Amino acid sequence: MNMTMDNDTLELAQRDLSLQLLEMNMPVEENFQEETVYVEMSDDQLLSEIENILDPAILNDPEFPQTMLEEQPPIDEVEVNSMRFDMGKELIDQGYFYQARDIYQELSKCGFREFESLVRLGTAQRMLGDVADSAMSLNRALAMRTDCAEAWHQLGLLMMGSERPMLNEARAFLRQAFRINPDDSEVSSALQRCEMMIKGYTA
Repeated sequence: MNMTMDNDTLELAQRDLSLQLLEMNMPVEENFQEETVYVEMSDDQLLSEIENILDPAILNDPEFPQTMLEEQPPIDEVEVNSMRFDMGKELIDQGYFYQARDIYQELSKCGFREFESLVRLGTAQRMLGDVADSAMSLNRALAMRTDCAEAWHQLGLLMMGSERPMLNEARAFLRQAFRINPDDSEVSSALQRCEMMIKGYTA
């Protein structure tokens, strides 16, 4: 089987996908900047707020608030996000797609390993049947890097599994994934299934 990718064919498939998404009335993302409101408080007001949430034993400590600050372990945001990133993959593998989707939505928004988070977000969305959202996430990932076989693979699977399968587009995406990583058995298997579906429709 000749797996040489025709750039014109790939571009045509992506354009067809864009048109399909427009027909599906895919929501347009808007960037909202949350406005932070700062409220000026006197020292007495601030202390009153602190007293409402802290243990009285801490408040009575002569070293307060220095003791309170020293007892709080520093939060390593990168480490926490890294743990959540790995947890999301385990959730996908175990079939907890809603939870995985929520994790990768947050990680991609904050920019943590954004490319990989978008690919995994698109994967979870595909498994949940969110065709438009999955296509958007995967296309955003491919706009950042076009050499990721998994992103093309997931996009091909998405086109194959939709209510109105776009088999020609799926084949183009899967061929691109195979060209990048011909040793991936899942990609080659998906491509073979797609070819068989096309032959079945045209027979």
